[in-house]
Amino acid sequence: MRAVEDLEIGYDEAESTYEWDFEPNMEEMLEAECDLIFGIGFNLQETLNTSADAQPDTDFALVDDVFADEHENAKALVFNTGEAAYLAGYLSAGMSETGTVGTWGGMPIPSVTVFMDGFSDGIDRYNEDNDADVDLVGWDKETQEGSFSDDFADRAQGELVTEQLIAWGADIIMPVVTSPAWGR
Repeated sequence: MRAVEDLEIGYDEAESTYEWDFEPNMEEMLEAECDLIFGIGFNLQETLNTSADAQPDTDFALVDDVFADEHENAKALVFNTGEAAYLAGYLSAGMSETGTVGTWGGMPIPSVTVFMDGFSDGIDRYNEDNDADVDLVGWDKETQEGSFSDDFADRAQGELVTEQLIAWGADIIMPVVTSPAWGR
C-alpha cells in the first residue's frame, strides 16, 4: 500500500473465496489491465500458469508455490519457511522441561506442513547435537500425519488440539495457522 501511495502505482484486488472464483478473478485483473498480477497461495498455481502462458505481455507472481511451466513473464515467490521453524524446533527442544514438545496445524496443506517438518528437523538436530531425546507430539514427518484443527479460525478447535498435546506431555507447542484471527 505504501508503493501505491508513495510511487503512485495503480492497485486493484480480487479475493477468491472458492476455487471457482479463481478464473473470474483473474479475468477481472486482466480486464483492469494490471501489469503485474500476484496470486497468493499454491491453490492459484494452475490459474496463474495458464494465464502467464496466454498473456505474455502481463507479468505474474505466485506466492507459496512454483509455476508448472517456465514463463518469461512469471516469477515464483517461495520462501524457505522451514528454516525459521527449524530454529523454533531447536530452541523448543533446548527449553523443554518435560522432554516433549508439540506442534499442530490448521489444515494439512503444504504451506502448513513445511513448518511442521522444519520444527521436527530442528528437534532432531538438537537431539543429535546434545545427545538428547526430546520427543515431538502432534506431527510425524515420516508419515506426514499429525494433529490439525481443520480450520484456520476456530479458536475452540485450536484449544482442543492444544489441550491434547499438553495431555501428551508437551510443555512447548508451536501452532501453525495462517489466519490473522489467531493473532488477536
